[in-house]
Amino acid sequence: MLMSKYGNASGWASAQNNRLGSWGFNAAGMYSYAFMNPPNRPSGALPVEDVFPVSGHAKRDDNGFYHCKSINYSYGSMVCSSSFYVPSSGGELDVFDGTCDSGGGVQGAFSADVSSNYNCTSCGSPPKSAIMFITTEEGDDVYGLNNSGHEDLGYITAAHNPVQAVSPNSPSYNYPDATLDAKIALRDYLAAEYGCTGTPVSGGDELYGSSSYCGSSNASSALAALNSAWHTSYTTWSTSDTYGEAGIKVGGGNSICTASGSPYACCTGSGAGTCSAYGSYGTGSGFLDENGQHILASAYRSNCNLNGGVIPGNSWSTYSQIETDLHNFITYFAQTYAQKLSTAWAQASVKPHPPVFVPLYTGPSYVYTAIAPYFDGFWVGPKVVSGSQSLSDLQRIIAAASVSGGKSMPVIIADYSSANPDSPFSSSSTYGNPEYSTQGARGAGMVSFWQNALHQTDANGNYVVVGLEHWSFYDSDSEGTNYGLVTSDHDNPYDGSADTVNGEPANYGDAITAIRKFLVTKTCGGPAASGSPP
Repeated sequence: MLMSKYGNASGWASAQNNRLGSWGFNAAGMYSYAFMNPPNRPSGALPVEDVFPVSGHAKRDDNGFYHCKSINYSYGSMVCSSSFYVPSSGGELDVFDGTCDSGGGVQGAFSADVSSNYNCTSCGSPPKSAIMFITTEEGDDVYGLNNSGHEDLGYITAAHNPVQAVSPNSPSYNYPDATLDAKIALRDYLAAEYGCTGTPVSGGDELYGSSSYCGSSNASSALAALNSAWHTSYTTWSTSDTYGEAGIKVGGGNSICTASGSPYACCTGSGAGTCSAYGSYGTGSGFLDENGQHILASAYRSNCNLNGGVIPGNSWSTYSQIETDLHNFITYFAQTYAQKLSTAWAQASVKPHPPVFVPLYTGPSYVYTAIAPYFDGFWVGPKVVSGSQSLSDLQRIIAAASVSGGKSMPVIIADYSSANPDSPFSSSSTYGNPEYSTQGARGAGMVSFWQNALHQTDANGNYVVVGLEHWSFYDSDSEGTNYGLVTSDHDNPYDGSADTVNGEPANYGDAITAIRKFLVTKTCGGPAASGSPP
């Protein structure tokens, strides 16, 4: 339909460029590939936001990608696992994975992905001159960090099976080393916090060599201190399983690895191996055997969805020190992620480059604080409360992201507003967030939040909201949701012209006029802090 209306892809792109400009938008947002990439991109087109889903690529197994492990996956007998959402890609990347990318680890995967894809016009990327800023992730891929309403990544890591043998992809991939390194990193982090600097395991582990062993006395006293603080009774920082951490590397399920050519390390070489696999998850007495039964409060074990579930804002642990320690670890996890990703963007092969923004919708405050020093800004989606985006949640994010007397962190705000009842999806059970009853209310609601958002200042008194982004341009047929500012069935904008005369099944309202008035005439208005935004 679009090609018959516009003649070809270039004609379509030129028309949309004019549309966006006439409505007051000054850039095309996420995944605007049909618009941003040559040869469709019209002369003098609006700049674009370029997306680099590095965590998603790191976890993929196809097309030469990197086979890194996921954390929100393969929960097995974890306490409350049946109530947890399992993202299709496996959720949060294990940023401590050191064996993926043929031994380059997550750092190697990040660096290779950024280097090979940035400014690769032959790959379909836009030229540097067309990019306004870079969003370095698909927001959904940083599942454990990006939403304070998701399962607490601290609990997930502590209660996770230390074995992650098979990828969540289809077809799946058998990891040569089945160890979930994030749980090893948590073990080492806690051991250091309680007095054992290095590793508490004499033979070394996935992250540290044996030379980093803190000694049996320090390891023992640190474990006693942890047990006292957590009211647990772990007998070892490792596993009580007969086959130890070597069995974790082999995989789980009490299986015997005997087939020549198996992906597991114990079976490499010319003959069949005889390595037995780890089988003590949830039954052993070691820290690595923990499946949540010793750290999750009994009320949550009885009702995993209590108060919205095992999320960062709830007191889900048996003792508060457990949550404190695990949230401190996730701060370290987020910092490690940021360090590795910023190193990838610091490569000489990709410099100079436009500003880099990290997409974190409405994550825990400690995640913003940990990541902020390493990047140019955050792309955020404040949570929705009582039918509209929360200004107080935006203020929380700004406060966590900027440092008084130091760095001010720019913020781009995204919204997913829709008005399904006043669209071709009026009978759909799927809705955007926030959801309005009419297109007019949607336009007014978006503008109202934007007016308030632009006047927010950080601890340094700076106006840090530097961008506003709406998802999406067209309605989403696949999701049955009126995200778009234009109908997907007949390419009609929601400006009052989307009606039966123009082919729609009904007459729909006008969201565009309020948006255009705000963006074109710059009627920011609204309550302001002292002074006015620059």
